[in-house]
Amino acid sequence: MNLFRYLKDNKSIILYTIAILVIINIILYSSHTIDTDYEDIIYMDILILGITIVYLGIDYLNWKNRYNDIYNNLLTDKNIDRLVKNGKIEEDIINMIVDLKNIDKKKETDLLKIELKEINDYITKWIHEIKIPISVLELLSDKVENLEEFELSNEIRLEVERLNFLVNQVLYTSRSIDFSKDLYIEKIDLNKIINEVIKKNMNILIDKKIELDIKELDRDIYSDRKWVSYTVDQIINNSCKYIEDNGKIDIYFEEIEDGLILNIKDNGIGIPKKDISRIFDKGFTGENGRRKGHSTGMGLYLSSKMGEKINYRLYVESELGEYTVIKIVFNNINRYFNVLESR
Repeated sequence: MNLFRYLKDNKSIILYTIAILVIINIILYSSHTIDTDYEDIIYMDILILGITIVYLGIDYLNWKNRYNDIYNNLLTDKNIDRLVKNGKIEEDIINMIVDLKNIDKKKETDLLKIELKEINDYITKWIHEIKIPISVLELLSDKVENLEEFELSNEIRLEVERLNFLVNQVLYTSRSIDFSKDLYIEKIDLNKIINEVIKKNMNILIDKKIELDIKELDRDIYSDRKWVSYTVDQIINNSCKYIEDNGKIDIYFEEIEDGLILNIKDNGIGIPKKDISRIFDKGFTGENGRRKGHSTGMGLYLSSKMGEKINYRLYVESELGEYTVIKIVFNNINRYFNVLESR
């Protein structure tokens, strides 16, 4: 805030002081009963103006410092209650308006939370109901296979697998809204997680004749089992989507000083450089997703979002037309949990 703004806000005080000074001078100059000395009157005017300017100068500095404190606290998200407490009537009125607006916003927020919970409950119920016809489809594929319609049976299994994948994605999206209620940190056998995910994607792996090269993964980590499984599933499923027939997926780990890195590498189409920095953005499908036409842009976003909260980070390296490797970096918090377990 500059001096011009201060003078504009305090123009009533300035005009009042000038008016008083003019009235006093008129009275002194026009009065016959007062022995006026022009030099004394000028001296008085200078004295009054000087006192007024000093007062305005001090008040301006206080006003500017107060504004800067409030402004800086707003920029840094600090509490400004102490700065506007017991202020001028204008500040009190502003506080009252803000309090009323906050009450209105809280009512709106509470209403939205209720509506969101209702939608979330409906989605959860729908997911459990849709799993019944999916299970029926799996049984039908077995019947078709018994009739020696192997190609048709395989196509049904692939679509059922894709349905399961999409349904799980919806389920985990709804869970991410209030993840704290469905979060359990425990010791996880990484090798078991990998095997479970591979079993889920077995049909597409076989259909595309994808070679798996899994190095020894006999390592334990501490995280949430469901979310780690979901993340690995998303990565392997994406690899299957963007890899050609007879491709290859390598799964291996690296030991680092403060944790463990799980690498999932494929020799697929790769990711354009302009898309790499945005691959974990919400809803981002990129050039490959638009080309393939079956990408939602939510899987890696949810995996990255939840990973930041439960002890892992996602990174990507890729060369267009050569390879893509997704790195899951697990923090080394084993010592902390070992201490808790020993108590």
